[in-house]
Amino acid sequence: MSPHRFMSRLAVLAILAVCIVGTAPVSQADIVYTVNNNASLQQGYTLTGTITTDGKIGDLAGSDIGAWSITATNGTATYTTSGTGAIIDGSVTASSTALTVSGVTQQIDTYNSFTLKGDDGWVYELTNFANNPGNAPFSYTHRSAMYQENPPYLTAFLVFDSSITLPFAALTIATASAAVPEPSTVVLATIVGAIGLGGAAVRKRKLAKLIDLDGRVGSL
Repeated sequence: MSPHRFMSRLAVLAILAVCIVGTAPVSQADIVYTVNNNASLQQGYTLTGTITTDGKIGDLAGSDIGAWSITATNGTATYTTSGTGAIIDGSVTASSTALTVSGVTQQIDTYNSFTLKGDDGWVYELTNFANNPGNAPFSYTHRSAMYQENPPYLTAFLVFDSSITLPFAALTIATASAAVPEPSTVVLATIVGAIGLGGAAVRKRKLAKLIDLDGRVGSL
């Protein structure tokens, strides 16, 4: 096969592959986040663990949360719980590097909450809350809690930080070290790499022919 025909076929294959990748449904890779330690909201406890999502970026629903595991310890007591799924109220968002409970920026009733309920009855909750009961002044609260929903109703920590004023920042639930590439991106990169290797092989073949013809390197 001539070099020109070989490269032409590679180009056609590349175009077809790009069309297929471009029209196929985009599949998202799961993202594993490391639980964030919000030390000021945990009464001396340290949080560790992971939360896995389906890879969705933007506003999350509870069904976007996969398997998770959380451990809270203060050096004396240790509580560990795990499960799948979450209860999400209001605005909880995901980027490729963080899960976040949105903050409150204006005086309207707001309840942004992320709750994990373990298979053993333990609950972890992180909430940004703004409320105006009747004609009372607005109250704004960061809430962080880990407690047992079933008897004997143990509590690791339950914190309401109401010392904040409007606006107040979002709370980071968990972080990830790096973005995971889309499968379609990996496919496209593989195709481009193959074309590059094919072009290099053709150039090498041309050079070898020129050397064989007159014993010296000619110009392409």
